[in-house]
Amino acid sequence: MIHTNRTAQRTWCHAVWLLAVLWLIAGIPSLAQSGRGTLTGSVKDTAGASMFGASLTLKETNTGSRYTTIASVEGLFTFPELPPGTYTLAITSQGFESYTQVGITVNVGSTATVNAVLKVGAASESVTVTSDASQLQTESSDIGTTVPSELIEDLPLQYAGSPRNPLAFVMLTPGFSGVNANSPTDQGGFKLNGGQQAGTDILVDGATIELASANLQMNYGVSVEAVQEFKVMTNTFDAQYGRMSGGLVNLVTKSGTNTLHGDVYDILKNRVLDANSWSSGLSSPAQAKPIDTQNDFGAIISGPIYIPKLYNGRDKTFFMFNYEGYRWNTGGVGLNGAPTQAMTTGDFSALLTPVTGLLTRRTFSTITPPAQASIRERSACRMAAPPIPLM
Repeated sequence: MIHTNRTAQRTWCHAVWLLAVLWLIAGIPSLAQSGRGTLTGSVKDTAGASMFGASLTLKETNTGSRYTTIASVEGLFTFPELPPGTYTLAITSQGFESYTQVGITVNVGSTATVNAVLKVGAASESVTVTSDASQLQTESSDIGTTVPSELIEDLPLQYAGSPRNPLAFVMLTPGFSGVNANSPTDQGGFKLNGGQQAGTDILVDGATIELASANLQMNYGVSVEAVQEFKVMTNTFDAQYGRMSGGLVNLVTKSGTNTLHGDVYDILKNRVLDANSWSSGLSSPAQAKPIDTQNDFGAIISGPIYIPKLYNGRDKTFFMFNYEGYRWNTGGVGLNGAPTQAMTTGDFSALLTPVTGLLTRRTFSTITPPAQASIRERSACRMAAPPIPLM
């Protein structure tokens, strides 16, 4: 008799259906603004004639993802909606040497251009270009600055009362016009290119994070470690971004690669490591340092999706998981006053203690209202005290 484990069968069936649903969702085109880049260009021979039908293969360096297309009648080609990264372009055509260009950088919200020239020869011979000539953008009129991952990873960020904000690097780009004076938060309430309130938008992977309140953008949920790069657009950007009078920040998060990679971090700030403040050290005796304990901690892991004996996502499907936590324990030292028992009955004569220094020494008479006096009578007694004359 053959026994079948139906529970195990159902588990594997559910896993297959879940994987199929995720695959279909990933294939649905995004209806939001683009958080990707484009590579375009032309293919010609040494005489300047267009190379119709040339085969082009584009490969992402870190993920191994491949994209293919064929040159048009005019010898033009376009690879739209590319994830930001570094690519290698290979071009082949019958009767011509193969052409390869490595190190092509595609940035978020940008259009890179490669104009290839093929030489007559055998397909076994090849021409390899190692320099990146794609940075001269002739296909787009937008003006902006790309903040790369190297800058985000290497430069320090301040955190005081809130998690580290990757959007703080916007201050390093041309067109930054300061923070809105009436913004309820400094997480994204800045102005670009002289724009006004609510004239700036922030996109994360093509979706806006602007809340219902005007210009109230929050970066909570976007960890510094999860940001790959972002572009600050300040002028003449495409109509797909629209409605922004000042500019926008187009931010893209990291994706997994063929290499499993992870980081764990914790940034600690407390009064044991901090110096005492100037105001606390000035008092005599010196006040203790206030409690100011901040922990910015988290972890990130990414790589190819791999299900043993079921699916190997290398060069195809990847994942990235990031968590960031923030804890802030704060306190302070200060002096507060409280009324005496006599003051609760309306006797404020204790406040008439003679003073010295820049004021003349003078003894004031005690003005004590009757115990059964009304509120108006008590107020009159307080007003009757003569003012303190100056020297």
